[in-house]
Amino acid sequence: MYVDLSLLDLFYERRYSHTEMANPDFVKLAQAMGVHAIRCYTAEELPAKMKEFLEYDNNKPVVMECVVEKNEHVFPMVGVCRAISRLMITDYCHRLRLERLYMSTSSILR
Repeated sequence: MYVDLSLLDLFYERRYSHTEMANPDFVKLAQAMGVHAIRCYTAEELPAKMKEFLEYDNNKPVVMECVVEKNEHVFPMVGVCRAISRLMITDYCHRLRLERLYMSTSSILR
């Protein structure tokens, strides 16, 4: 089962219930279907891998997997029940956490 941990962090106070992920090998999966696949492990590799990705034959599909740390938040992202036109960026997420903190503590302070 795939669950985006960054959504759990940002919207559900880091309640990780049944979120252990075991992804397939996306490169092997793509290759099994005759699709060219590229995997990037580090930020240092990214420019060369992106160049390979962008220069690949436009008439054929290509998959690029970028491996990130398990708990890394990947931005921009689309929030829960939000339209694609409301992409979230880091500043927005920080502001959202502050608003939630304020809302949760304001009732205590009354």
